[in-house]
Amino acid sequence: MKNYIIGLNGIRAIAVFFVIISHRFPENHILQSFPLGKYGVDVFFVLSGFLISRGLFFQLNSEENDFLSKSKILKNFFINRSLRIFPIYYLLLLFLFLTKGIIGNNFRENILWYVFYGTNYLNYIQNKWFGSLAHLWSLSVEEQYYILFPLLLVFVFRKKILLFLVLLIVIGTVYPFFVDGNSGILTLSCINAFGIGGLFAY
Repeated sequence: MKNYIIGLNGIRAIAVFFVIISHRFPENHILQSFPLGKYGVDVFFVLSGFLISRGLFFQLNSEENDFLSKSKILKNFFINRSLRIFPIYYLLLLFLFLTKGIIGNNFRENILWYVFYGTNYLNYIQNKWFGSLAHLWSLSVEEQYYILFPLLLVFVFRKKILLFLVLLIVIGTVYPFFVDGNSGILTLSCINAFGIGGLFAY
């Protein structure tokens, strides 16, 4: 287990390194010839898909296939994710609201997008990034996935997990070709990475 954790942390470190490089150097730098930032974010999504899928698959194999068991699995999942992310995230939003968004532009005007984890769609619709809060688009993608994936898995695809994962990979790969603009930040464009992580867990 210790080596397993070190391995995941090592992969996270590489992903962080890629993202830092993409933001640190100017657009005309040779390192910007490679979409390292995108690769780094994709790695994070794959890891997230692996970890949440692994936990849910284990619970699905351990619980009975009835409504109470399904509700228990979803309850445990959503409580754990909420305790892990919500406190620090909403504390940040409160700080930004009280300080009039000193590290992000137009924060108060767009606060509901942040409250409901929709900043990736905010960035897409307005076709711009919002200061130092621009990176929250990836957190929005994760939260949207965390809501939809467990529900579909438990209630629709419990007996067809492999099919579900393949569908995620196919949809996430094909979807960007049918959407204009910066479609890479939309949730349906990212679910292939989560699906690949789930496939590893499977």
